[in-house]
Amino acid sequence: MSVQLADIVMFLALDLDLLVHLRCAPGHSAYNPAERAMSPLNYALQNVSLMHSAGSETFEKMMKNMTTMKKLRQKAQTNPDVKDDYMKSLEPVHDMLKQRFQMVMWQGKHPILQSAATQDEIDSMNKLINIIDPDVEDITTVKKLSNYPTLQNFFASHCRCRQYVFQVCVLIFAICRSPVAKTVLTF
Repeated sequence: MSVQLADIVMFLALDLDLLVHLRCAPGHSAYNPAERAMSPLNYALQNVSLMHSAGSETFEKMMKNMTTMKKLRQKAQTNPDVKDDYMKSLEPVHDMLKQRFQMVMWQGKHPILQSAATQDEIDSMNKLINIIDPDVEDITTVKKLSNYPTLQNFFASHCRCRQYVFQVCVLIFAICRSPVAKTVLTF
């Protein structure tokens, strides 16, 4: 569901007429160029041990209780310093991984390394879903989608989901069947 919502947000952000997201059938990675490119990246990770740098005594004590990312995110919501300290502790890991990946070559080229999106960039992209339904706040599961009938109508009228394909398109019919289609066609 989260990948499909990300596709819809990209569809809206890029103002596309059609977005088709394909994935290869599992077990056929030898025929998938994206998966073949992972092999040289795995070479860069040989003999590498990843560990965050030590922080303050308080931070390290708190980290011992954070056994999952969910717990860490919940703690960061109540204490903003947790996120900053955690990101600072990972800087050496990021630097080392960048250095290792820059040495890799695939088909005679070095990979292009990009930084992760900032929280502001993620938030601005997520707000695009509000073009379809202004009430949408958090959708991570199909069950939560049922709380937003306008978004469900958008899925029904603009999206097609199959086992290996997800498509989003603008309706081009002369008579639009839903108010959502009219909204998307006029934004």
